[in-house]
Amino acid sequence: MIRSFSTFVLAASFVVGLAAQSDSQRLRTAPWSPEVQRAFAELPVQDGGRVKPLDTVLQFALYRIQHKRKVHVPDEARFGFLAKTSLTPIEWGLDLMLYPEASNIVPAFTLEDSDVLTVIGIGDVEKRKRDRYSYAELEPGIQELVEKASEYHAIDTKKRTLLQGQIVGLANAVREYQGLSRALDFARARYVLPEGPVRELFDGAVEVRTSDVLRKMAPLIRLFQTERDDAGVREFADDVDEIVKVSHHLAWIPPSVDSHEEWLSVSDLFEMSFSGIATGDQIECVERFEDVTDALGTPGEFDAAVFALHAKLSSLTKARGEFDKIPGEVSYYRADFFGWALVLFLGGFVVLAFGWLAPRARWLATGSTLFAWAGEVALVWGITDRCILRERPPITGLYDTILFITGIVVLAALVQEAINRRRIGLMVANVLGAAGMFLSFAHEVSSGTDTMDPLMAVLDTNFWLATHVTTVTIGYAAGLLAAGLSYVFLLGKLFGLRKGDRAFYHQIGRMIYGSIGFGIVFSTVGTILGGVWANDSWGRFWGWDPKENGALLIVLWFLIVLHARLGGYIRHYGVALLSVLGGAVVAFSWWGVNLLGVGLHSYGFTSGVQNALVAYYGLSVLVFALGIVAWARERAETAAAQPPAVS
Repeated sequence: MIRSFSTFVLAASFVVGLAAQSDSQRLRTAPWSPEVQRAFAELPVQDGGRVKPLDTVLQFALYRIQHKRKVHVPDEARFGFLAKTSLTPIEWGLDLMLYPEASNIVPAFTLEDSDVLTVIGIGDVEKRKRDRYSYAELEPGIQELVEKASEYHAIDTKKRTLLQGQIVGLANAVREYQGLSRALDFARARYVLPEGPVRELFDGAVEVRTSDVLRKMAPLIRLFQTERDDAGVREFADDVDEIVKVSHHLAWIPPSVDSHEEWLSVSDLFEMSFSGIATGDQIECVERFEDVTDALGTPGEFDAAVFALHAKLSSLTKARGEFDKIPGEVSYYRADFFGWALVLFLGGFVVLAFGWLAPRARWLATGSTLFAWAGEVALVWGITDRCILRERPPITGLYDTILFITGIVVLAALVQEAINRRRIGLMVANVLGAAGMFLSFAHEVSSGTDTMDPLMAVLDTNFWLATHVTTVTIGYAAGLLAAGLSYVFLLGKLFGLRKGDRAFYHQIGRMIYGSIGFGIVFSTVGTILGGVWANDSWGRFWGWDPKENGALLIVLWFLIVLHARLGGYIRHYGVALLSVLGGAVVAFSWWGVNLLGVGLHSYGFTSGVQNALVAYYGLSVLVFALGIVAWARERAETAAAQPPAVS
């Protein structure tokens, strides 16, 4: 990957043989209309093994480049009509592809450590340790960046230092940025034809576009072979080769209807044209892109060219049966269901907090309940929309487990609240709902990987995804709900919340116990179904794989807690203490075993979560220790309150 990055950087500076590309130097003088944004957003592109909207491609590219959903534009970086303080992925992508030179001053790269600049030889940029940088600021050090990244790329990922990892990440981000900025170079290119055989082949034309070259590619190849000593022919061949080198980033040319081949980049289309098998429809797609770049700066013509491009690509994609989900996916990301869920859960918690200050104001509790249920509806709606778009059960990857577990936890907590009406479940629902949404955003942004890409073969079965995975994940949710309720129990005891109200804590203890009882059923059934799936996929029911061991560990831990409670060895305090540790066990099975990178379930490995996981382990141990302190203090107070024994 790094070698191709180096090649791309070296190829990115070409200007030989092309007419002046003044369009890329212009400034945008009007905002992108909603209709143009929507048309570009719905352009189909094959990426990650599936056909998806350009909007999705740009969104995840932005995650990989700057780890955020929008590009903030400071005053000094605004150009032309760009008066907005931030750009959505499609606005940023349109600027980058259609006005690349002007976009280079927009700070689109996030550097976690400014020491990266020192390593790549840029020492005169004075910013904070963690800050955003533009391509123009990084450009003087790109060659050194490529060399350092090539060196560090050879080091195993787990053995790289933090700084080395950031340099490799920045190199990949720059490569992604450059690929998008050059994505329409083929449409801007104007080939000035030298006098002689080349101009004669094009019937005396002085300047041609890429689509013209593609239509003449077969005779051009013969000309390149027979007239290779002609200086004009060699110069023209070099010009074409340069465009081929930088036109491979996006595969947005559909193959023919009766073909099962991969979608084509313009570079691929050149290769097909060499042998004369490129179709007229495919070359017309290139022509529609050229019309778009030609019409820049002329609003009416530009809009018409964009709509014609959209119509052409969508019609070819519909003919292949691959366009149906494109508009729905654009609408799904625009709706931002999970963003609304986060806002609603946070709102519910804030309203409930005011309710603690005014216990008699029942309307505050009612308002918090409405916020929580609205957040749950938004969350479930988003999950359902994903299922419809993918034609899959709700869980297909680690990102989906976050959404699903959060939905189950919130629903269970709200049901418990409806039963006992003590505002305990309501608080847990809002807090864990917001925490789950934060975790989902962090995972999506840090991984930078499309969460709706196709599954690997071993997971590609709707039946087992709908049975084993869903069932065992409900068990995870129950364990985390029990841990959340236990936090309330133990910390409430520690800080004297409703001190002396035995019924209050008795109710929380019953909720914890009920959550564990709920979880043991689904964890046990889910683990058994996992063995059945393993036998179907790998020919053995159980192999002591780390993921299998993690699932078994949850079942055993639940059994320990339940048997200890039934046997009278522990009561509500003991159940709460063990449930806190049970939450850590669930976290280990859910995320921890993936960090091991071994076993048949190593497909679940996700980098960047180790620190968060260790922090949660530390929090669990801390709350457990504080719970012991609270328990010991309560026992001491109870003993002191008892009258002395009469001798």
